[in-house]
Amino acid sequence: MDTSPYQMFQWQDSAILRRIKPNDNEVSPTPPIILNDIRYIADVDCESTLTTLQQVLNGGHGFCIHSPKFQPHDVVSVDAIEKPLAHNAKKDVLIPQNTMGLFECLTSGTNGQPKRVQRTPASWMASFQVNANLAQIDANDRYAIIGRLSHSLSLYATLEAAHLGADIHPLTEQRPKKQLQAIVNLRSTVLYATPTQLRLLCGSVREHELLSLKQSLCVRAIFCGGGKLDSRTRKQVTDVFQFATIREFYGASETSFITMSDEQTPTGSVGKAYPGVEILIEESSGEIWVKSPYVFQSYANTTKHAAQWKNGYISVGEIGYLDSAGYLFLAGRQSRRVNIADTLVYPEELENMLNEHAAVKHGAVIAIADDQRGHVLIAAVEPAIDKHEDPDAGARTLANDKLKQTLMTSMRQQVGNLKAPRDIIFMTNLPLLISGKPDLILIEQTISDAVKLNYE
Repeated sequence: MDTSPYQMFQWQDSAILRRIKPNDNEVSPTPPIILNDIRYIADVDCESTLTTLQQVLNGGHGFCIHSPKFQPHDVVSVDAIEKPLAHNAKKDVLIPQNTMGLFECLTSGTNGQPKRVQRTPASWMASFQVNANLAQIDANDRYAIIGRLSHSLSLYATLEAAHLGADIHPLTEQRPKKQLQAIVNLRSTVLYATPTQLRLLCGSVREHELLSLKQSLCVRAIFCGGGKLDSRTRKQVTDVFQFATIREFYGASETSFITMSDEQTPTGSVGKAYPGVEILIEESSGEIWVKSPYVFQSYANTTKHAAQWKNGYISVGEIGYLDSAGYLFLAGRQSRRVNIADTLVYPEELENMLNEHAAVKHGAVIAIADDQRGHVLIAAVEPAIDKHEDPDAGARTLANDKLKQTLMTSMRQQVGNLKAPRDIIFMTNLPLLISGKPDLILIEQTISDAVKLNYE
């Protein structure tokens, strides 16, 4: 496969968009906004967006699919478009470069405004065939797209399918239960998803539906990234998708694939180095540095928490370690690490514990400044409630109180009183980003005032 830096993605003729209702009228594409050499496509409707994307790719243009809540003019300044930034390996800085032959994708925006990541098509195309070989994917396969196309994981899956000639099933606008039924009806075989998306899909299945559903599913390859796949979610996935091989991977929008799991991957690890990737752990800090053919070219907008370069290696600020067999284990992001009474704590560790519990639908942990300890941790939890039950407010309060006691006891036993959250706040709908990750900024804004009132 030709992966010249100047070659744009191909949408093979055999890659067909398969709608849930084949008799629906064709979707009219939404004209993109053109700035410099980039076509900006609003992520309004998945089918419409895909139709526009197909036209853009056939024209050989660069593109960016963005959330409809902001416009390209608002997030990419004229100066940034005319003089985007690119990496200079000698100086370890970002310098101006032309946008010809590039496309853009967005980071999840967990810590604030999503970063606009500029890439060469080759940096993604180089991994298309790697994944196809791993899962034996070809033009006869069918990809279910369940996430927003402005999220880089869904966009990657779409482009991989189109490039390999596989069919594409756009299911973004459907609720998880309907998505799962559409995956059955359309006989989808490949799925890229985050742990949250998999939890929602599998959690939509009721006990009496499980047997007939899992016998009807054709999915045989699941690639899971964008967060740690906890053991509870993994069991749910294996129970529902009984014919699928689950490949957990670790990466970032700036780096693409860093590791990929295999059958021997130990519990808690995100796998070994992805083919072509070198992983270096900084001895003093545990920071993960990567040398890879899949990394990004530049940022299109100035940003906090930007990736760093050193001696040809890139870091997105993740901390972890490699075991003797080369399996990578993650601790968390430096940007989220907090100091509690002179002890460094990663909120991600507590979030993994929350999401392991069957009564938790989503969980997040935020840090609140504290004069005595430096910080205290507060957990935000959306309980897993059976939608067919409608307990009164009093019963729900009692259930939450019991769940809170159970979770607090469990976390204190596992990590000790110092690291465990001081409190758990229950939320009816935990705010999520389009990536399926918790919206930490909005969660903190929502609960911090109440926390301060309670603990000052």
